[in-house]
Amino acid sequence: MERIVFLDRQSLKANVRRPAFPHEWEEHAQTPEAEVAQRLSGATIAITNKVPIRRATLEKLPHLKMIAVAATGYDVIDIDACRERGVAVANIRNYAVHTVPEHTFAMIFALRRNLIAYREDVLPVAGRRRISSASSIIRLQTCMAARSVSSVKVRLDKRPLSSRARSVCACCSPITRRRRRRGLSSAIRIRSLLNRTSSRCTAR
Repeated sequence: MERIVFLDRQSLKANVRRPAFPHEWEEHAQTPEAEVAQRLSGATIAITNKVPIRRATLEKLPHLKMIAVAATGYDVIDIDACRERGVAVANIRNYAVHTVPEHTFAMIFALRRNLIAYREDVLPVAGRRRISSASSIIRLQTCMAARSVSSVKVRLDKRPLSSRARSVCACCSPITRRRRRRGLSSAIRIRSLLNRTSSRCTAR
């Protein structure tokens, strides 16, 4: 009969299906690395998510046949030592093969367009919208608003990215600078901003 020991059951928020073959099951919420050898004593199968199993530990476990990693990465396991001792190592394959790349690209686009800061910048504050004159948020916010007004023409900026990153939207910064010199708040309404500017808007 196999003896299975789960070293850190609390770290895995999922239902774990027990094997169909005869076995003894033992699980621990967490296991300090110093107690791994003790808890795996006499075990034939070890299950771990985050708890490392190194060479020094493996040398104390003559009955261990298999290590099941309850994750995709297996860097917590000494693979070379397992290979030398004939201990099989299995992990969770094909986990989140679609969702992780999708999330990565979503974060790239959010970072590239500064969407989180943009959202915070356009949230209504006492009936007004905050405009920052020293960030790329201005170009995104104003040009998006400008595209919704048919009388405003948008000219694409074909300059290199490094030049565009240092620039500030031509239709925004002069107004906000003048307001600051006059001691006024830099927050102005989008509609008011568009009415007071020329029809040219530098956009990416």
